[in-house]
Amino acid sequence: MQIYKNFKNFYIFACIFLACNESKNSEIQPDIITDPYPENEDSNLLDATEYENINIINDFPKSYGGNNEDFLESIFLTQDGGFLAVGDTKSYGTGDFDVMVLKLTASGDIQWQIVFGETNYDIIGDANPTSDGGYILTGTTKSLSADQHESAWVVKLDSMGNVEWKKVYRTGNNIGGKRILQEPATGKYFLVGKGPEPWLALLDSTGNIEWGKIYSGTGQDMVNSIILTSYGTIFLAGGSSSFFDDWRRAPMILKITSNGDLIWAKAYTFVSDFEVIAESTDGALLTGGIVDSLRCNCYKMWVMKLTQDGDIIWSYAFGESKLGGGNSSFEDMVTTSDGGCAVAGSTEGFGLENRDYWVIKLSSEGIPQWQYTFGGESIDEANAIKVTNTGGYIVGGYSYSFGEGDKDWWVLKLTNNGRLAVDCFQPSMTTSADNNPGQGWPDVKSGNIAIEEFAPTILDWTTLVVSSISCGVQIQCRGI
Repeated sequence: MQIYKNFKNFYIFACIFLACNESKNSEIQPDIITDPYPENEDSNLLDATEYENINIINDFPKSYGGNNEDFLESIFLTQDGGFLAVGDTKSYGTGDFDVMVLKLTASGDIQWQIVFGETNYDIIGDANPTSDGGYILTGTTKSLSADQHESAWVVKLDSMGNVEWKKVYRTGNNIGGKRILQEPATGKYFLVGKGPEPWLALLDSTGNIEWGKIYSGTGQDMVNSIILTSYGTIFLAGGSSSFFDDWRRAPMILKITSNGDLIWAKAYTFVSDFEVIAESTDGALLTGGIVDSLRCNCYKMWVMKLTQDGDIIWSYAFGESKLGGGNSSFEDMVTTSDGGCAVAGSTEGFGLENRDYWVIKLSSEGIPQWQYTFGGESIDEANAIKVTNTGGYIVGGYSYSFGEGDKDWWVLKLTNNGRLAVDCFQPSMTTSADNNPGQGWPDVKSGNIAIEEFAPTILDWTTLVVSSISCGVQIQCRGI
């Protein structure tokens, strides 16, 4: 069922910063700290007042969900030019949290929708397209254990959302599926898991484990992202407290062969976790997370560019520059054809109110080319960003401001310059740069990570309940 409402007070707030084209000191690489409020200039809040006799445009922005909590975790382009969106739901399904999958057209209409899970909590970790036009998903479940231990699961869907196979991986500890991607040459899958220590497994085309390895240090370690590079090596990115004697946490990268053997492990001294790692078009690595800034006493979005050997090319932080400014987060990043990247997260430092979506486009040198915030009067947080087939961006997350429930999925489509892709209530722009950026450069420390075999029990998830649903859809954009 589709529900269309006339949102009388839909706000979208945005700022854009065109960086000064200044030469960079080759010895001191400054953080770029963007200031959303130029001196002697009012904030740029665009109030979208009520319009009468307007035409409905059947396109993004749209919210999806029911009357309870719904979280979008990932969205990506499909072979037909549409999108697959996945996340967690309490509005539908049979248990506490279940996994919701929506197949969308290019304009955001629902083609098919399913929910799967059992009576306990089942959540998504990651999803990606496969070479046959289908989809591979992984996550965590408590539904199969009487003692409430968590297990990892993998589900393979065909292009229409039918389950082709489903597996659960169990040990005596709490483990879960964190990330999964297909190896293009063989059709096999690399599965990254969470647990007492991070682990990586190579699955065959039906989910059986060919090899599995645990990467353990002396402290607590976590892997949040994986890439298979054009050179055939694997990089895992996350966080660790294993590298320093005082057990402080630091962002960590592991470089691994395609057989799972460790080449090197490095940590970077800022207190954070890397959330995403990607390979840019020039063969370098791009990664990021958040960093605690003493300048504003807040968290900032942090992006780094590295060589394939883990050496730093540049390292910049972005966010509020005023003391006591609001926090910003880094959630997802996608590389762009010009060698740069687009980053999605959220910010309290600028925007309309509370937390808003924040999307920033960086050049290959890490210079901001544009940035916008999007949101309403409540909390709105972006979790995912991907490039569309037109060179724009699809951005997804969750919203308390829009939708019909407690929180709903909220999806925006942007042009290649960050504007909303339909004639909507477009945000205003300002040009600004902080000409007195802070300086910071993390130290790099190598460490020893032990490797042991990962050999879980594999079960066919025969009790998995898959059901079709009718998800509520609302359009928050009107053509004028």
